[in-house]
Amino acid sequence: MRPDFILKNVMVYQTFRQCFEKRDVAVAGEKFYCVSPAISYPGVREIDGKGRYMLPGLVDIHMHIESSMTYPGEFSRITLPYGVTTVVAEPTRQAEISYAVFCLKKKHQPLLIHHPSATHVVFL
Repeated sequence: MRPDFILKNVMVYQTFRQCFEKRDVAVAGEKFYCVSPAISYPGVREIDGKGRYMLPGLVDIHMHIESSMTYPGEFSRITLPYGVTTVVAEPTRQAEISYAVFCLKKKHQPLLIHHPSATHVVFL
């Protein structure tokens, strides 16, 4: 497999080191193919990413989706473009848990549901 394009000189956040480091990022389809200090594939388009930053997906660790005054699918549509890829929802009522499960089964944003009276966390 070959990447479709390479982002050169991007400042990529390294979660283990907790800092930004200059890296090249190869992309194939909708996935990161390779992240490395120097990537070169003959004939693959290169895009200069100097001055740009990349972060891993953000996790909102405590959210009452019902307080956003929208339903979970809409909440997901609004937050994904800002990098929130996972939500830990803490609904205040059982009906909200059922509704969240119903709405998010076909979405691309994982949802962790923690209910204060429950003894477990549900991952969707």
